[in-house]
Amino acid sequence: MTITLIILAYVANVLFNRWLNKVIYENNILDDTLCVLWFIPLATTIIFILILLANISEITRSNWFTGKNWKRD
Repeated sequence: MTITLIILAYVANVLFNRWLNKVIYENNILDDTLCVLWFIPLATTIIFILILLANISEITRSNWFTGKNWKRD
């Protein structure tokens, strides 16, 4: 049972790292995907989160909540 949980946690972490890398790539923070790093569990997650936090001002935010781009029909 313990081995199953470890394997599931590892797979979940790899998928989470892929998603973080996708967010970084879509926001043009890095020019490249870092596929090899997806499989290094904890270190890559910390690296990707630090990259996102360092470039938080470059990430475009939605104006939905502020209502700036709301259109009346």
